[in-house]
Amino acid sequence: MSGPASRARVGIAFAVTILLWGSAFPAIRYAVRSFSPAHLTLLRFLFGCAAMTMIAVVGRVPIPPARLLPRVALIGVMGSVGYHLALNFGLRTVSAAAGSLIVNLSPVLTAILARTYLRERMGMRGWSGLALAVAGGAVIASGELAAQKMGVRMAPTGIVLLFFCAGCWSVVTVIQKPMMRSLSPSQVGVWSVLIGTVPLLALSGGLPAAVASAPREALAAVAYLGIGPIGVAYLTWNYCLHRLPASKLSAATYVLPAVAMLVAWVWPGEAPRATTVVGGGIALLGVVLVTTDRQIGIAD
Repeated sequence: MSGPASRARVGIAFAVTILLWGSAFPAIRYAVRSFSPAHLTLLRFLFGCAAMTMIAVVGRVPIPPARLLPRVALIGVMGSVGYHLALNFGLRTVSAAAGSLIVNLSPVLTAILARTYLRERMGMRGWSGLALAVAGGAVIASGELAAQKMGVRMAPTGIVLLFFCAGCWSVVTVIQKPMMRSLSPSQVGVWSVLIGTVPLLALSGGLPAAVASAPREALAAVAYLGIGPIGVAYLTWNYCLHRLPASKLSAATYVLPAVAMLVAWVWPGEAPRATTVVGGGIALLGVVLVTTDRQIGIAD
């Protein structure tokens, strides 16, 4: 496979991932009006399981070797319970702006863990870009908090949950990277979602009644959240992680707020604030610095 062709495939996969994950934010905001955080998490993963099962059957994705199953299970549980469930509950008592800033610490934690455990090196250009991306996220969050003014409840439990959420995703990213030497991106994606859904079944109490009373539009939003941002984006993310250093790929996700802003502008028609545009531009510049750091390259 030639270098340009490899970069093009990685670029397309990353664009798909960011578009799907960015569009998840307005979809979650819509669906959470009809479902509790617990039911939303479980139902979303059930749709994700349906998508992953179809991919496993059609693509004949084999079960990982027994020696690697515990690590795949750890990735699945940390992704479903540690990240998604903690995120949904944390955002109940912390504003979305502050919450997004806390969760967006994940690329910084990933860079530190990758340097320690994966021996990935990032040059001054990369660290400068990471700092700039964090600053852009802070500008976005400050603008959101200023707009909300009074009535923002910041419960300590919610803050702890969101820090835990950021830590979980960082650990998941770093654990997955070395596994890509033995497993394909589809193996990690399919089986981590299928296994990670199992503990969420404990949240099924009252779900049938919630589904029966929910509007069709809310169900459609949850179905999209399961099939798109989980079923498809987990595979495209793993494809990128297989070929890029974990620190560089994780830092590139700082473009997510800008994508979410554009999607929300189209649906449900939320016009972006000036601070969001400025912060998104700063974060995007930081991502450019990180991803063009020549000290880290695409794996062959």
